[in-house]
Amino acid sequence: MYDTLGSVGILCPGAVTNSPWQVDIQHDMPADCSSDYTIITHSEMEDYSQHGGVSPTRVDIASPSSTTSESAAFMTGSVALLWSAACPAMIQAYKDNPASMALAMKNIIISTADQSGVFWNKNVANGRINLFSAAQAVVNSSYCTSIALDAAVGSLVTPMPNVSVCVSQIAPQFMLANYGTDNLTNATISYQLNDAPAQSIAWAGNLAYYESTIVTLPMLDIQTGSNTLIITINNPNGGGDSNTANNAQTFQFDVVPPAFGPLTETFSLGMFPANGWSLQNPDGGQTWERVPWIGGYGDYTGTAYMNNFDYNAAGQIDYLVSPFFGVNPDATAARIVFDVAYAPYQNYTDSLAVSLSTDCGTTWERVYYKGGANLATNIDPIGEFEKFVPDANEWRTDTIWISNYIGEQNVQMRFENINQWGNSMYVDNVRFAAFCPISMNGTALACPNGDYTYSVTPVEGATYNWAIVGNGTILSGQGTSEITVRWNEAGLGEVRIERSTP
Repeated sequence: MYDTLGSVGILCPGAVTNSPWQVDIQHDMPADCSSDYTIITHSEMEDYSQHGGVSPTRVDIASPSSTTSESAAFMTGSVALLWSAACPAMIQAYKDNPASMALAMKNIIISTADQSGVFWNKNVANGRINLFSAAQAVVNSSYCTSIALDAAVGSLVTPMPNVSVCVSQIAPQFMLANYGTDNLTNATISYQLNDAPAQSIAWAGNLAYYESTIVTLPMLDIQTGSNTLIITINNPNGGGDSNTANNAQTFQFDVVPPAFGPLTETFSLGMFPANGWSLQNPDGGQTWERVPWIGGYGDYTGTAYMNNFDYNAAGQIDYLVSPFFGVNPDATAARIVFDVAYAPYQNYTDSLAVSLSTDCGTTWERVYYKGGANLATNIDPIGEFEKFVPDANEWRTDTIWISNYIGEQNVQMRFENINQWGNSMYVDNVRFAAFCPISMNGTALACPNGDYTYSVTPVEGATYNWAIVGNGTILSGQGTSEITVRWNEAGLGEVRIERSTP
């Protein structure tokens, strides 16, 4: 149906669900329709927050409204208004090629959107409609200003903004756009990384007016720290460009090297995020912070904290991302342990998830998820307008076994706070441990009141925890690879060792 309407130049705005769904997972109509001739919208509320289902591929853009149905009505009026602003030459192009010009109008609406962290990765445009900017693009279109050739360098796709790059090579990707009335069929693309000589590749394709495509550059060696990439378009269709103002762009991105070693974080230092940790705050609102006067189980030295009580952004996810760490390939088991404290507020219940990545944050596997009563460490009713502050007995220690990650040397972990305008959430004492086979040396047949040495082969960066079962006392060496034990009386005693390795 939508394709049939589109063939005669009709765009169909449609509303996504008002529920805070990930539409790629919990499907919704008409967002699931594959037609290019729909514009699926969700809402931007009066407080500039996002409302309705989200998807970076199935929801196109946001528009001002209190419901998603209202946002679709706003979009319908916007499309009509934009066509009323078109010059006669653009109207004639629409009559001659209604399907392609309908898509051109859709692309104008999406490409002129106001991008915002609130909508980042939640719709195709990463933002909300800017009707004034879209109208300017129509009035100043190539049809109305007689620009036949106008190739443009658009945004950088890879590496993505606000995502750490931890590899030594990368094949950058960028958007190539055609804003001219003639189809763009070929061009020369020049690129220069840092101080290296400029290189060129040939591009061939077929982009109609206001169409764009992703171009992948050859693999480049990138350096730790700041990198500068300059991309330029030359010789569109073998000739000169009528508008050279958008032919080149300069992009900058940082490369963060992996930091291997054991992962332990108590959030007891004043710096937050702690060394090697980072925050991802998509909407630019409330996010993870440090509270210095609260800590796990009454250890008042600091904790990571999410103020969901004052954060009305249902469905918004904020990330606390760890440094990179490796899991010893000789390990027989591996786990992540952390302390958590949370209490719901009436029927508003937030959630906590933990995900792991082994490809520099490109993809993530969720290994932990708890919300509401399953997450709560205090199930007593919280008073109205009462923000949760945990007592020493209102904490829980959760363990995540990650033995399937043994041998991975580029692991990254992130805590995900999923907001539902509930109550305060706290995370403290994060630690990772891999368990490896250990060979212990020491005296098996000992005498009462004698001092004996027990040891294991030292491993660089490892931590050790010894325990005695029976009538024995550790005299020295706890925490190291060698201890001295005094057996107090005859009988059966045991020496136990737990070694956490990087």
